[in-house]
Amino acid sequence: MAKKGERIKGKVEYILEKNPKLKAVYATNLDTTQLVANVLTHLKRDDLHFVGFDAGKEQQKLLTKGIVDGIIVQNPYGIGYATVVAAARHVLELGNEAFVDS
Repeated sequence: MAKKGERIKGKVEYILEKNPKLKAVYATNLDTTQLVANVLTHLKRDDLHFVGFDAGKEQQKLLTKGIVDGIIVQNPYGIGYATVVAAARHVLELGNEAFVDS
């Protein structure tokens, strides 16, 4: 992970350098959220809105400290439960909603 983390860190720094008018950043997973937060903190870039993905303990701390403006989270239990119910309804020919909120 160290090499990958350094590569991502370098890419984030490059993007920030090449796009000085950038207003917001979105990180798509737990590890990237942490890496981007580290870069933004190191560069003292508190002018950017930052949204991360997944809510591990460290990401929750980032939110509390105001380093991350928001976190998108999953509900694995709800996703699995809704999938089983939808599968059972299909097998029983009961039909399903077009959209299932998990």
